[in-house]
Amino acid sequence: MRRLFCFFAIAVSIFVFSVDYELFIDLDRKGPQISPALYGIFIEDINHGIDGGLYSELVRNRSFEHTNPLEGWLINIEGQANAVIESVDPIGEQNKNYMKISIRDEKSKVILSNAGYDGFSLEKNKNYLFSVFAKGRSKLNIILHNAGIIYANVCLEIDSNNWRKYELELFPAEKCENAVFSIEINEPSDVSLDMISLISPNSWNKIMRNDLVEMLQNLQPGFMRFPGGCLVEGYNLENAYRWKDTIGPVEYRKTKANLWGYYQSYGIGFHEYFLLCEHLSSEPVPVVNAGISCQVRGAQFCPVDQIDEWVQDALDLIEYANGSTSTVWGNKRMINGHEKPFNLKYLGIGNENWGEEYQNRFKIFQQVIKEKYPDIKLIFSCPPEYEGPIFDEAITWAKSNGIQIIDEHIYAPFEWFLANADRYDSYDRNGPKVMIGEYACHVSGRRNNLQAALAEAAFMTGLERNSDVVVMASYAPLFNRVGWSQWTPDLIWFDASRVYGTPSYYVQKMFSTNLGDVIIYSILSPEDQPIISGMAGLGSWKTQVEFDHIKISNFEKILLYDDFAKNEKTWQSYRGIWKIDNGVLKQTSLGEDRRAYFGEKNWTDYAIEVRARKISGTEGFLVFFGVKDDQNYYCWNIGGWNNSISAVQKSINGEKMILAGTKPLKIDTNKWYDIRIELNGENIKCYLNRQLIHDINDFYQYKPLYQVCSYDYESGDIILKVVNPWPNDKTVKIEFNRKINLHHTRTITITSNSYADENSFITPENVFPYAFISEPENPFIYIFKKYSVTILRMNVNDNQ
Repeated sequence: MRRLFCFFAIAVSIFVFSVDYELFIDLDRKGPQISPALYGIFIEDINHGIDGGLYSELVRNRSFEHTNPLEGWLINIEGQANAVIESVDPIGEQNKNYMKISIRDEKSKVILSNAGYDGFSLEKNKNYLFSVFAKGRSKLNIILHNAGIIYANVCLEIDSNNWRKYELELFPAEKCENAVFSIEINEPSDVSLDMISLISPNSWNKIMRNDLVEMLQNLQPGFMRFPGGCLVEGYNLENAYRWKDTIGPVEYRKTKANLWGYYQSYGIGFHEYFLLCEHLSSEPVPVVNAGISCQVRGAQFCPVDQIDEWVQDALDLIEYANGSTSTVWGNKRMINGHEKPFNLKYLGIGNENWGEEYQNRFKIFQQVIKEKYPDIKLIFSCPPEYEGPIFDEAITWAKSNGIQIIDEHIYAPFEWFLANADRYDSYDRNGPKVMIGEYACHVSGRRNNLQAALAEAAFMTGLERNSDVVVMASYAPLFNRVGWSQWTPDLIWFDASRVYGTPSYYVQKMFSTNLGDVIIYSILSPEDQPIISGMAGLGSWKTQVEFDHIKISNFEKILLYDDFAKNEKTWQSYRGIWKIDNGVLKQTSLGEDRRAYFGEKNWTDYAIEVRARKISGTEGFLVFFGVKDDQNYYCWNIGGWNNSISAVQKSINGEKMILAGTKPLKIDTNKWYDIRIELNGENIKCYLNRQLIHDINDFYQYKPLYQVCSYDYESGDIILKVVNPWPNDKTVKIEFNRKINLHHTRTITITSNSYADENSFITPENVFPYAFISEPENPFIYIFKKYSVTILRMNVNDNQ
């Protein structure tokens, strides 16, 4: 029924429905070319997304290298037998631990068992590749079993006193969802075992899970950023990700604890990531450590005079990816099985780093790499904040130091994404390009629901429209193994045998697989005109303040005036200790976010004048305007951020954002300041001692619909993406600037009845795109359903 209704809505006469909005598309007014790599993926081993996930290895802690070398293993010893971890004669220096088993008589035995990550999912008659490095003399019984039922059992004879790799295949006789893998030895033996492995048969190149790779293929990602993330930084420099540890034969790769609290086997390392990029036809975007551990967790800095080692790692990585086989690292690539270069174009230096320490180190990387590899585009890390003084300082530095691409990370609530769909409209077209290396909408409970996906889709219309600035963007994190997670929300959820995409996954897929070549101008009318309305207010943050002579006028008459000469209350307090004393209004608490409100919620287009003085504390003072309630308001923060910054903030449902950047400013103690704020529609002017500090138009408003239009040269399709994140259908007349023949229109829509709707293993397609074909005319009516993302591919190619 839903599909039939939508067909009717798109094909019906334009006179049948009353129209809420008109969408005008000017085919002759072209915008920027769209980056072909705009929508990509970001892979990081978080939530066991790689080990226990994408990596096809089923055995947990196969090499006994965890801090607890028996983590993941259960050992059963009977009789005169022993099983101990030794490191006297290892396979290699990177892999020192191994299991030594001794059995003295035929009545004794040892059983090593491993359930992987919540048990192995076995498929009937599929070939599971077992391998082990062993030395000594013994017969091993390799068993897949559960609850007394044996699904596969093969005997392997170990017959060498030197380390040797043994391989065989197991074929389960029946399907099992949570099998256990065991090695049983029940005869006199002296044998050492290491790198005990069981590779799933459902593997791409015997490396990665087919179903997870297929989920990535379906996204058609234009780029792939790897291997992190905070993972790259490490909780200290010793823990930092070093790409050279991750290439070559897996038995010589270093098992390493990662920042997310578990161990990486590096079975998928940089070589495999490059192979995956090649398989997906995605641009590789590796990230290397800048000689700084995770700053959010308290950074450890490599001294600048010792940074050469880290810079050399970056140079060697470029040579590994692009060098000829006659070079040292290009030859290693060939030895690892890939003679042809990987054609690396981008390299990220650091992750979520900021400040002078990072900038000094980045300059060294930049100078050395550009001298040897001038065509490599270096990516400069922004701090984890996506607005505020630290972010602003990073952008200013990037503009002044020849940065080509900056990497912004945005984790924000529903309201922020909707209010910031136009964020990049005002970015400097001559400044650095932007990669949004990580972003996701965090709704209440950080659920992967339709509400989050709608907010992301609205934001993505702005990314696409500004593709002359935003060249790459990737949701984060990518994977989450159920029961093993550290972070939500995530794009793809899986367990031992199942996988499903979230609503956000399908939004990403819809956008990435319907990417045009060039933006076409489109405008929705009428758009709600932003008018700032609401009460005024005074406040403080960790500061004792005094206010005097507040006057609020609408430019024609005075709405409110108080010189605080009388002890009459003209305000309502929302936190703080407010009182009139000696003809001034005092706030004497040193707590955070102290406020007093004046006036009416329906006030618009008014001016606030007040005198203010800081008595004590660490910051300045606050002046509020457009106050709807305690969660929705504007605020001029004068001397905020430890008395260093001036900024106009906007709060939407309690989530604050900064409008149009910050200005350096310090408030002196015991000095009176004259403050004036003028509001005119969406315009805000802020004066301090008669000097204009801010002149801002608040474009951070909700829109009735969010749209972007593009053209695809190859198919001849006009591609219109429209997001309706609201609980009401929107009827729209769509019209072009000139007569065209729409041969057919393919419509793709994702929607559901509630913001809270999600997908799951039980209902993996509860929120899922559906498509149909129709034959509209110009103009035509379309009803954009509530809570929906819709793509109309309108073909105008006369050759088809």
